[in-house]
Amino acid sequence: MAAKQRQLALKAGAPGERGFGRRGSAYAYNVKELRNSEKAAAENAERAYELMVRHWRPRGPKRRTDATKEERL
Repeated sequence: MAAKQRQLALKAGAPGERGFGRRGSAYAYNVKELRNSEKAAAENAERAYELMVRHWRPRGPKRRTDATKEERL
C-alpha cells in the first residue's frame, strides 16, 4: 500500500528521493514479521465481515402511521 501511495505522490509531482541513501516507505514490506501481522489483521477483518454478513437480517419497509398527511406536517 505504501508503494502505491508513493507512486501516486511521484505522479502528482512530489520530489524523487533516489540517491539519498534512505530506505523508502515501502521497505517495511520486506520485514517478514510486519508483513505477517498485517496479513493476520486483514484475515481477522475478513472473518468479522463474513460473520456479520452471515448473521444479517434484512428489515422490511417502515410501517406507516394512520396519521393523515396534514397531521404528519
